[in-house]
Amino acid sequence: MRDPVVLASGQTYDKLFIQKWLSSGNRTCPKTQQVLSHTSLTPNLLISDMISKWSKTVGVEKLNQCSSSARTYVMKVALGHSASNEIRNAIFKASKVVYDAS
Repeated sequence: MRDPVVLASGQTYDKLFIQKWLSSGNRTCPKTQQVLSHTSLTPNLLISDMISKWSKTVGVEKLNQCSSSARTYVMKVALGHSASNEIRNAIFKASKVVYDAS
């Protein structure tokens, strides 16, 4: 996840992914199917900071340059071994949609 943003539903997505979703005419949250009251995207600075710290800790700063299957494997392995539960859950939740959709 390169640029985490929060949608009106409160869900966090990668900015590129959610912009494509909205540009396709969708006006609902991909996860909750909630109709969005607006389509403004708010940067999720907490998740961005957590991803940055986690990436440096496990040495996967270039994760976004990997293939989809490699990213998924690296995320699952690294999240399983080297992050606190809080960080692991937040990062996995925030990035799962983007990595699985790639």
